[in-house]
Amino acid sequence: MTINCCRTLYLEKVEHRPPLEILAELRAIEQEILQGSEELEGMLG
Repeated sequence: MTINCCRTLYLEKVEHRPPLEILAELRAIEQEILQGSEELEGMLG
């Protein structure tokens, strides 16, 4: 017995942010983390 199943797919168009924009945001977050680590190190030592 063969069942033939056909369905229509509806795909949504997804907008993605530019990779350079994402990298810039990651660098900014990395700088915040580094600054916080340096402040913490200053408090401990």
